[in-house]
Amino acid sequence: VFILTETGSDTGIFRNIAGLPVKLNSTATKGNFELEALGTEMVNVSYVDGNDPGDISNDVVRIYPKEPVVVLMEPNEGAVGLLPDSFIRIEFSKEMDKTSVEAAMSLKAVRDKDGQVINELVIGVFNWENDTTVVFQPNEPLNKNYTYQVIVLIDAQDIEGNPLLGGKDWKFVTIMESTVTNTVGGEDENTEVVLAANALPEDGYIRIGLESVNQEGIIQAESKLERIGNNLQYPITGTTRELNAYDINGNLYNINFNAAVNLTIPYSDNDNDGIVDGTFPLVREKTLAIHYLDENNNLWVRIPGSVVDAERNVVTAKVSHFSTFVLMGANDTNLTSAYAFPVPFRAYQGHNQITFTGLSSQATIKIFTISGELIVTLKEEDGDGQLIWDVKNKGGKRLASGVYIYYIKNEREHKRGKLMIIK
Repeated sequence: VFILTETGSDTGIFRNIAGLPVKLNSTATKGNFELEALGTEMVNVSYVDGNDPGDISNDVVRIYPKEPVVVLMEPNEGAVGLLPDSFIRIEFSKEMDKTSVEAAMSLKAVRDKDGQVINELVIGVFNWENDTTVVFQPNEPLNKNYTYQVIVLIDAQDIEGNPLLGGKDWKFVTIMESTVTNTVGGEDENTEVVLAANALPEDGYIRIGLESVNQEGIIQAESKLERIGNNLQYPITGTTRELNAYDINGNLYNINFNAAVNLTIPYSDNDNDGIVDGTFPLVREKTLAIHYLDENNNLWVRIPGSVVDAERNVVTAKVSHFSTFVLMGANDTNLTSAYAFPVPFRAYQGHNQITFTGLSSQATIKIFTISGELIVTLKEEDGDGQLIWDVKNKGGKRLASGVYIYYIKNEREHKRGKLMIIK
């Protein structure tokens, strides 16, 4: 579908959004008529505005392909909070063969109130408002908090036998019943909100946005994080979620929940290395936690009790109200598995570095002689849990053969061990 506007001095000459010049037939006197696209075949158009259907000057027209297309559908794609008595209304760009449309169109329930995938055909009747617009009315009320999918196959034809261009399908979600448990999924199909019965005071619906409208609050909250100085505590790109709840009339709820509500946010670790993809400094998935935006003070607040599911790559936490949420990492302070290799270090065998691995996200490593003299101080700061040392002192000289002590420390734990250097 293209929007055409008149080019000005050339009466009757229009250009679409791609700049292609098109010309209306001079004999056109109806709202739907043929348009001569210069250098192309004939197509159909209809007026968007214009007081006189016979006067093409200063009008805007909409151009459609010769094949029929869906130009309007109700409910819209992604609509939420639909009432159980809702119906499906579809408007086509051309007069349609009614039998083929009814055979090609279906309504299915594809997800139940608990988020389980289903495939249930909805039975109903068709009513035609005119030759281009059909209404499908289900025989029974739709189930609450169900996801429904409308499908119109290319088998739908216009009265000239042209098939529907590309087919059409879209989904919508009905209103929640507050007195039972409910699961609501996001557009990404991995974000999830699970509400216990009576979490909301009455029937309503939830919108899950993949971005927050409060960008100013987020900017201020992130600037405060920077002042703290923990370079591992920052919002993970792509994990921001804005959640809002509404009553049946579309009024925003601004209350704490009356019962448990669990929020699940996904993250990416496609190579399953335990590091969140695209992060630097590197964030370990086991340190992730959900934070909410305190909009009164523009602060990110960590929600205690976040649970990381490393198999599904999601984090879940109990929330008390809707807000803007995001995933952040933290310093992994565990040094249990930290060690150095190779030990012994044999230069004559080609060894040229010692690797410290199994480190915490941030750590300081000090190397001492056996008598306690500090040789060099090393710092792990990029979060990958590994640091490579060139076996030189702070003056840049290679260490002599002997036994040395390494001491690893972070904000909570410490560990020590021995190194043996053999020239």
